[in-house]
Amino acid sequence: MQQYPPVLANHKKTQTFDLNDDIFHLYDHLAYFHENEFPLYMHSHDFYELNIITRGRGRHYIENKNFPAEPGDVFAIPPHIRHGYWAENDKMSIFHLLIGKYMFTKYHKVFGQFSGVQLLFETEPQIRRNSDRVSLFLHLTEEQLLEYLPKMKELIQLSSFSYDGSKTLFELRSVCLICDLAHLISADYRSKTTEEHTNHTVYSLIPTAEYMNENYGNHITLTDLAKRAMLSSSSYMRHFKKLFGLPPIEYLIQLRVKHASEMLAETDKSITAIAQDCGFFDCSHMTRIFKQVYDLTPSEYRKKHKN
Repeated sequence: MQQYPPVLANHKKTQTFDLNDDIFHLYDHLAYFHENEFPLYMHSHDFYELNIITRGRGRHYIENKNFPAEPGDVFAIPPHIRHGYWAENDKMSIFHLLIGKYMFTKYHKVFGQFSGVQLLFETEPQIRRNSDRVSLFLHLTEEQLLEYLPKMKELIQLSSFSYDGSKTLFELRSVCLICDLAHLISADYRSKTTEEHTNHTVYSLIPTAEYMNENYGNHITLTDLAKRAMLSSSSYMRHFKKLFGLPPIEYLIQLRVKHASEMLAETDKSITAIAQDCGFFDCSHMTRIFKQVYDLTPSEYRKKHKN
């Protein structure tokens, strides 16, 4: 077996092009198998990416960490997260499904019925970037991988079509695949939390992150969250930061900004209504926080990103 590199270099194109630039924009309704061209150097993009290793072995790099990658591994990459891949040989194949952020707004009610969607696309990647103590990694069995391969190939075929309704059909098939995998990761997570050797402190934190993701528009305090985890506020804050890389209230603020940015780009709601929906005190509070994160006011962000 080849020795994998501890770090991967940056992809050359990311040093030349702004990935948000129109000349380098990748379609958000695309699926394909990435084969042969490895290593795939560190890069990021402004959409979500769902990955399934279908053949071969190697390493998956995310920010400053790397993990084994083998057939059946399923993982998501959120927007603006640096990642890359290294293969042991030329036999590696990775299914990539590119998912625009608008999908989570458009199919919010559908995805809301599957708690695993949040686990797969937000919670697990956040933990993978920050902690080696716990893993929510989804791994398909050989039988499951064989079952899903035709669905992957169908999506790849659909993404190449341009007839009326083909994009809608691609979206619906993508939603079905996402919900299937969300169900699997949710069931896997529930089984891990019932195992005798489970670290109670670590796993008690994950439901509080889920709670923030589902209730970011409401008033939430550190005391409320610590109580849900059955920990003191100081212990909860310390353990949460180790697992998620941010203090819990900062994590909540980032969630609010993320959802506000999606609403600004994908809806015609007023900035005042968005501020209220996302849990900010008022419009000026959201503007101040938003400017700290994006160096843009909400109005400027909407003008730049509105579809």
